[in-house]
Amino acid sequence: MGNKEDVIAKIRQAFRGNESPGDPYLQPYPAGYDLSDEIKAFKGILRWEDASSSLLDENPDAISFFSETGFRLFLPAYLIADLNNELTCVEPQFHLVYGFSDRFVTLPIAGVDTEKLIGKSEFVNPIQYGAMTWFDRFRFRLSVFPREEAQAIVAYLECKKSLDDSYALVVEEIDAALDLFWHDRAQNAPLKSNLKSHIEQQQSYVNGLLYKK
Repeated sequence: MGNKEDVIAKIRQAFRGNESPGDPYLQPYPAGYDLSDEIKAFKGILRWEDASSSLLDENPDAISFFSETGFRLFLPAYLIADLNNELTCVEPQFHLVYGFSDRFVTLPIAGVDTEKLIGKSEFVNPIQYGAMTWFDRFRFRLSVFPREEAQAIVAYLECKKSLDDSYALVVEEIDAALDLFWHDRAQNAPLKSNLKSHIEQQQSYVNGLLYKK
């Protein structure tokens, strides 16, 4: 699992060089929209290293409102701040493990305590997303991470599990996420070099179309 310092070093190495493609990509809306209130504090930040722990903690809803691009960009800042115990209002771990296990909670509905299923098998919103479950939703969102970054996330989750081993539910949720998604992602996801090659090939193709004589 590695100690905290080793895990932080692994995170820094895996996410090194990642930069923002521009503010419009930080949220899941078409370009031209103003940044939502939840993430506007991140406007103009090009490197995740420049997102301070105080910025992350003072804008606790941002991590839920980022697009996949924004989530991937700033996640390492969240993970490192969390391991350094610098966050009090944000739990980045939740966004990496939710949707991979089921549990029942008791909620008061119309004055009656009712058991409700949440997690992996729960529908996101059948009216808008049909049969999509939270398992489907989070697998899609988390597939943004290439292999090296997924390996760093596995190291973070293993470290968190050791730090929080007195909480059975935390361990259960982490283990489910590791077993159902992260271990495979860390072994089989495309490499960052694959992404770079694809971008270069696409750019070459577009240039060929634009400048073809």
